[in-house]
Amino acid sequence: MKIMRNIQIQTRLWLLTTLAVFGMVLVATICLVVFDTALIQEKEHQTRKLVETAHNIIVAQHALFKGGKKDETSAKSTAIKIIKSMRYDKNNYFWINDMNPKMVMHPTKPKLDGKDLSDFEDPDGKKLFVEFVEIVKKNGEGMVPYLWPKPESDTPISKISYVKGFKPWGWIVGSGVWVDDVNVLVNSRFLTMASAIVAILILLA
Repeated sequence: MKIMRNIQIQTRLWLLTTLAVFGMVLVATICLVVFDTALIQEKEHQTRKLVETAHNIIVAQHALFKGGKKDETSAKSTAIKIIKSMRYDKNNYFWINDMNPKMVMHPTKPKLDGKDLSDFEDPDGKKLFVEFVEIVKKNGEGMVPYLWPKPESDTPISKISYVKGFKPWGWIVGSGVWVDDVNVLVNSRFLTMASAIVAILILLA
């Protein structure tokens, strides 16, 4: 009778431990999903604000042209020069294409400057520059996901870019965030949570 009672107690303890582990894993998974979503949204918001900053530079140079303080060629050249030099998060940049779409300026791939990008596709077959034009025509600005290599690399990876149009010059200025940057932060959080769960399991054992 005593042996049966001990077995029942052991079974209950293992059941409680299993439920505790399951609960911790479930909570950790939910937290990681929420963290990943929040991080993507934060990055998108940050990118939109930065693109608006670059857009404001174009607006300011256009105002100088309209006010007679600069000729149009000089105003465009200054806007391009300033935006071309802008960086954030170490290697993130801005580019400018027009509504044709033709590349006006790309800081890390200057060989694209002046080229018609109507048929330019990412590895999934998405004509990203055509989509930039379409979203600007429809909404004036917006987010577009696609594949694009990082600077000093030829391997395309997932990227989400924000683009905004400037109608007087027919320009679109954009910038984006690579999804693998987000994955690095999520993986770091995962390792931290996993370490905490292992420590709790040791205590439970």
